[in-house]
Amino acid sequence: ANINFGSSTGSSTGATYSESTGNYVKIGKYVFMAFDIRGGRNNMSGDVYITLPFTSMTNGGTAGGGACNAWAIGTSNHYGIHVQIDNNTGLGYFTYQWSNNNTSTLNGSMLYSNTQLRGQLSYIAAS
Repeated sequence: ANINFGSSTGSSTGATYSESTGNYVKIGKYVFMAFDIRGGRNNMSGDVYITLPFTSMTNGGTAGGGACNAWAIGTSNHYGIHVQIDNNTGLGYFTYQWSNNNTSTLNGSMLYSNTQLRGQLSYIAAS
């Protein structure tokens, strides 16, 4: 698994890793993936994304998602880190929930040199 910082095209800005691993299994169009990403921001900016092994389905809205355990995230009062996968994309973006059930996209500036994102996700692939 690779983690990308920046625009929705997956551009990377200043990412450094001490570990970046991921495993997946695909059964028909269903993809199941686990990841463990550790690293630092090193002047990163932009939204935090994970690269998917297959493009998600082309029709409908959200194609899948997952849960993530996070360590060393620099935002107070976050209640959960999730991965959201929209349709027709090769990226899943990290979101977090904060007060009053508001959800925002995790930004690279919120990560520290010892940040760890570990989790699993599932989605429907285009083919």
